[in-house]
Amino acid sequence: MRTVSKKKAETLPAQRETAPPPAVHDPKRFRRFGNVGIKDMEIPTLALLQKMSKVLEQDHSLRAGSFYHSILEQDLGRELAEVVVLLVHHSVVLKTPKDPRGGLPQILARAADGHNWDKPNTRFEVVYPGGRKGEYFTGKNVQHSGLMEWGSSDPENRQSVPAASDVYTVILRLLNPAVPGPVIYTGSVTTNRKIRELNSKVDLRALGGVEPLRQIYTLSAEEKQGAQGGIWYVPNFAPNGELPEGDPRFDEYMAQAERLDALYPSIKAVGAEPLDDEIPAAGANNRAF
Repeated sequence: MRTVSKKKAETLPAQRETAPPPAVHDPKRFRRFGNVGIKDMEIPTLALLQKMSKVLEQDHSLRAGSFYHSILEQDLGRELAEVVVLLVHHSVVLKTPKDPRGGLPQILARAADGHNWDKPNTRFEVVYPGGRKGEYFTGKNVQHSGLMEWGSSDPENRQSVPAASDVYTVILRLLNPAVPGPVIYTGSVTTNRKIRELNSKVDLRALGGVEPLRQIYTLSAEEKQGAQGGIWYVPNFAPNGELPEGDPRFDEYMAQAERLDALYPSIKAVGAEPLDDEIPAAGANNRAF
């Protein structure tokens, strides 16, 4: 009798489900309990280091023109290959005139929404750069104050910079290099044009069918010549693809952006230095900025 050998059953490798991208979690399982929120937390600053940045004095391994994470205390390099812009917030700030002796200006009033002062109809005594005394009056709102007009910081000098200035704050997620959680980048007057360009890029890509929170950008440091011949660095956002349709990170970023937008005025940024708007080498006195 012939024995027929049984064929061994083929053993197939176990099928594994594809893991979700890093930092994407089921919101039901990873929700926080209690009554704390974004306003009770601190968000790290993403700084674009300049030659006068204080952190360079503390760590000589750092270099101007690099992006620096304030909590990780890490140099992220001169180019961040992939970032997603969660939100761009516009506000207006009124400061004392530039001190010719080199002191940093003091903040007098803010308009968190870009329109309405936190101290409306208020007069502030100031000393103009030439040494004369005068005052800034906030009026009922930013527009009526006239403090955003050229010549307003020193009424006797029509070429003087505006007394008040736009401030753009950009909250980002860093995909490559991969850094968990959002970071805050706040530009100075010298970076305003670049942030406005970013706003236009986001809108144009949205018109083309790419939702803002699916848009990916490369963020790099661009070298500029300052008003007095010094070198200054500004951020440049270049389109670099998009999140795929159905990518779970989109929903995560949407929820995060909504919370940050709602709680924006109370968000605390960690490691933010006094801004370099008034440093002459930065070019803040140049209309080109």
